[in-house]
Amino acid sequence: MKRKLHFLTNSLSNASPKIFLVLCLMTVFLLQMQTGFAQQQKPTIAPTNGETHDYNGADAPIPCALCVPDNWIKGKGTPDTANKDEVATGWPGHATTGNGAKWVDDSDNVTPLPLPPNGHDHWVVIRDIGNKSLEESVFTNINNLVVGREYEVVVYSITAITGEEPTPGVHNYYGHEYAEEFFYEVKESPTGNVIVRHKSIQKESKRKWQTQRARFKASQTTAYLGFYPGYTIPTTGTPPSINFQPIGLSVSLNAINEVPLAKDDEKVTSGSPVVFKVVDEAGSYTPSGGTGLTSDITAESGQGVQLKSVDLDPSTPVEEHVRMTSQGSWGYDKNTGKVTFTPSPNFTGDVASINYTVKDAYELDGNVVPATSNVATLKVLIDSDGVVKKKGFRPIFQKHLC
Repeated sequence: MKRKLHFLTNSLSNASPKIFLVLCLMTVFLLQMQTGFAQQQKPTIAPTNGETHDYNGADAPIPCALCVPDNWIKGKGTPDTANKDEVATGWPGHATTGNGAKWVDDSDNVTPLPLPPNGHDHWVVIRDIGNKSLEESVFTNINNLVVGREYEVVVYSITAITGEEPTPGVHNYYGHEYAEEFFYEVKESPTGNVIVRHKSIQKESKRKWQTQRARFKASQTTAYLGFYPGYTIPTTGTPPSINFQPIGLSVSLNAINEVPLAKDDEKVTSGSPVVFKVVDEAGSYTPSGGTGLTSDITAESGQGVQLKSVDLDPSTPVEEHVRMTSQGSWGYDKNTGKVTFTPSPNFTGDVASINYTVKDAYELDGNVVPATSNVATLKVLIDSDGVVKKKGFRPIFQKHLC
């Protein structure tokens, strides 16, 4: 492709007008094809419900002890897989403490677990076993990232306890304490720099699936998602495994969302209300006067903006559609996607501004799990004496070959 473009570009200077036009159109067409192909490369991440294998790559049953799903890699310790009934089922040459134990409730009655929101029938399990050197961990890679772009990975997690393993005469548990916490992080490589690290508190939601989000900005086209249970439990007990704390982890195929990209916008007024159109009626991004929101996220991809979600006060947990300031009033119309600023009659300053965010409509496993954009600013320059105090943003016109 690059050689063709190079040839066509070099031919333009020596061509006749008609040939020049044809070559120019062909060049633009090829560039558009190349750009379109690049835009089709969406971020990918492997699911946890794939076929399983042991740490050396040998096929394993489901669920299994000493194994991980395809495209997932053991970090340290001995991660396993589980289903709603049992965990870490032993198989020839592969056994772990508590293998094959059934999930139980607080009264030690055998009680199946609910399936995760994605409906997967098996998932990864790691445990806090109180030993730093043997801390269980797993990771997988995330591909096709755009450097500088912000993303969210959606993860489902659960903590549950088991009864004793079924081996006659053996009284080990896979884990009989609910996990207090675990950590998940995005790294540049399995042993490289940590881009972001999150801590999740689990114990208050035992036997219930939680939704976690790992938000990060890509520093390269590939990153790694890893899970670690910590090592906080006591190593004493009879048996010691009665204190082990299991954590189930379920990740859907390509469960990674491109976070909405909000941009600043600026207008000038001599005292009249000013309107910013930040979101169009179709729920996708629209430029506002050549600036404003821009993104490659579209409604067709299932990631359109939620028209009602513009928040004019991101500093508070409550979504605000109306703000009153000393400069004037700001109001968002969720039916039109427009923010209107009306200057106060007593406003004597030169600039009025407000921060805002917007949420997308990212859908995963039949549920909307939106990401919130970065905080952006809408700014109004007040021209009170007929002279613009300050130049605003101006559209940047792209140069084309033709």
